[in-house]
Amino acid sequence: MKTTSTKSIVLNLALSLGLLTAGTGAYAQSLPVLPSPNHETDHTALINGVVTVNGSAQQIAGVVARLSRVIPGSPETLVPVSYAMSDANGAFTLTGQPGVTYRISYEFPTAGFTAPQGNPSENFIPADGANTAPNGGIELFRNLNTITNCNVTARQATDWTTTIQVAKAVQINPSAILNSVTVFGSTLAAHPMIEVTATTASNVRALRIGAAIDLDGPSYFQALEAVKNFAGASPSQNIVLNADQTLTYYDISSAGTSNEPLSSVPVEYTGTGTVPFLAKAYGSKTITTTGGNTSSMEQTFASAGVCLTYTYNSDPLPVTLTSFSATKSGENVNGTKLEWKTSAESQSDRFEIQRSNDGKAWEQIGTVLAKGESSIITHYEFADENPFAGENLYRLKMVDADGTFSLSSVRNVRFEMTSQVVLHPNPVSDMLTVKSTASDQVAEVIIYNLTGIPLFSKRVNNGDNKIDMSRLSPGLYMVKTVSDNGSYNTQKVIVTK
Repeated sequence: MKTTSTKSIVLNLALSLGLLTAGTGAYAQSLPVLPSPNHETDHTALINGVVTVNGSAQQIAGVVARLSRVIPGSPETLVPVSYAMSDANGAFTLTGQPGVTYRISYEFPTAGFTAPQGNPSENFIPADGANTAPNGGIELFRNLNTITNCNVTARQATDWTTTIQVAKAVQINPSAILNSVTVFGSTLAAHPMIEVTATTASNVRALRIGAAIDLDGPSYFQALEAVKNFAGASPSQNIVLNADQTLTYYDISSAGTSNEPLSSVPVEYTGTGTVPFLAKAYGSKTITTTGGNTSSMEQTFASAGVCLTYTYNSDPLPVTLTSFSATKSGENVNGTKLEWKTSAESQSDRFEIQRSNDGKAWEQIGTVLAKGESSIITHYEFADENPFAGENLYRLKMVDADGTFSLSSVRNVRFEMTSQVVLHPNPVSDMLTVKSTASDQVAEVIIYNLTGIPLFSKRVNNGDNKIDMSRLSPGLYMVKTVSDNGSYNTQKVIVTK
């Protein structure tokens, strides 16, 4: 038996009418929606983030991130501006305008995760170009006794049909009994540009543009819709166009989600392998006018995601990591203290502590024995007394008695061993000389603007330590020098003409 739901449609309608609240603010999208102030130009502020899971290396696909403009007031009003969906690596990119105050909220599979903080995010103002989302995105916490697996489609122009293969849960604790499966579906529609043109004077009473996506899996069917509403039936909500007038919108997006528990656990969801979901995407558009003729031109891109949350009567994983931190420690604050907690362990053997300075090559620096069997909070700690100069990345390899293992998320600590570097002349108009007065030598010089965007870099040595600054416009720049031992130094330099 297949079930359907209108939750995603209700969500989009509520957002368009301003019926939902978020924290201390309320979502409101006043109609009609005109290009100004949110869509009259290309969005040049890119906000990048990642959806991670606390205590795990897992990164969650199919999560919807919503960027909203914050309008001051009591309470604040949140106007949705753009949407993004996390990819197979948990990464997403939202688009907005530089210099505007925004907030990010997230929709994720709540059967499998909670978000104790960061949903919604704190207010922030992005700059032009690349930006990092508050907290780097969102960190989810796995609900006890669950396993969640996700997959997504690539974003592509509608109409399209594809199959989303979602991995079945593999329980490591053999005594756990599967109780239920919940399906989380998500969809995203994006339009780089929309043009609405009136051939004669027109009142647009309804304008809805987006995408409809059908997700069809074993004992499951969901008709999701991601649409943007621009006009309403009330005269005050009409878009009024003169003859031959064209409205141009940039960077329009919308999204929809649903959480559906299956009434039973179909056999297709058990065992090993994947569960197939047939996904079909269609462009969706509705235009209703009073007295006049209009047309629109747009290109619709869509993507879809599916997450499966398996819920058991006991924890299906041998180790439940509830926290993991890395902080500076020691008498001279020159070491790293690692601390972590588990809430449950089954057949666990040991924790191998791994360290890296680049996130690629990892070395084991220690081992801590695990409790083996536990159903209470257990505290662990480890001290790294000889960390690298510069970046130190740490993770836990949680090894079970049978040799299987999982990796925690990564924590980092930086120890700044600044090299003694002289830059002269400063101010500079053409050639900048870079000289180290310490035993370590400068290996690379990187020039940044004040927004943190790298402009160019150069490898240097004792015989070639001059940097041509004449190509830069007059102003203030940041010069980062990296020494051959990994330490670095950042100084300000003024460029004149």
